[in-house]
Amino acid sequence: MSFSYDPIVSLYDASRSLPIEASQQITNCILDVVSATPETEFLEIGIGTGRIALSIIERGYAYTGVDISENMLNELRRKLAGIPNKLTLLQQDATALSFENDSFDCVLTVHVLHLIPDWRKALSEFIEC
Repeated sequence: MSFSYDPIVSLYDASRSLPIEASQQITNCILDVVSATPETEFLEIGIGTGRIALSIIERGYAYTGVDISENMLNELRRKLAGIPNKLTLLQQDATALSFENDSFDCVLTVHVLHLIPDWRKALSEFIEC
């Protein structure tokens, strides 16, 4: 089982904020690197409260996020309330993902592998998605 941020959900964003300009630059870089088109489908492992995802989601891309913490996912749902999006959120452990091989065009994970005891298993799951 991987590490869960459930106990600190209310503090998480305040301790890891990104300036809007930095978030936009990160998004632009990701979209450029993957040569994103309107049909590009993203998967983020350890999506948390959406620190990396929000800007991509707001641009209208199909985005699936998984996290072991339902509370973190609920915080992201709260942030996106009323904002049209193509977002699917699932509570899953990174070492046991439920997706078919080659389901996504781009798989992202940020600051996650060091929290997973069996990170090699998780990495093999990411690669298959």
